Amino acid sequence: MHEQGFSHQQWLERGDWEMALQQWVDTHSSQVAGLCLAAVLREETPPEQHAVLDDIARCYQEHDNALRWRIFNHFAEDGFGSPVGALALALFWSKGSLAPEGVDPVYPDPALVPQMLHTTMLLLAAQLNTSPVEGARLLLNRCMTWEVSQ
Repeated sequence: MHEQGFSHQQWLERGDWEMALQQWVDTHSSQVAGLCLAAVLREETPPEQHAVLDDIARCYQEHDNALRWRIFNHFAEDGFGSPVGALALALFWSKGSLAPEGVDPVYPDPALVPQMLHTTMLLLAAQLNTSPVEGARLLLNRCMTWEVSQ
């Protein structure tokens, strides 16, 4: 059982980096979390991934169902196991039906979106540093810097 009211910094001090990241996701809308993660990932990924991250950010800002499906189909081929792929899946789940146009809409469980945003953060923290606690600290600091700049 997790204690209520802890900040992500307090979770990090306890060494519970996963809960620190979860707390951040829980206190931000999926749009804000998605935009932040797209911005941080753009700084951490090779240039060939920048276009898809720009598309993800654009989709978080304005609903474009055709673009959402293009992003999903791109990662359906490449896989969703990277931080960018996980963010793409969170976007897909958060912005519309899972069924293609012309079919009755099917919406995912709303709990899936924060879970996938959390997964994106876990993967990204592991990419930022070999120490999970330090990777989470770096990621959260960058998220806070991004928030201030908005």
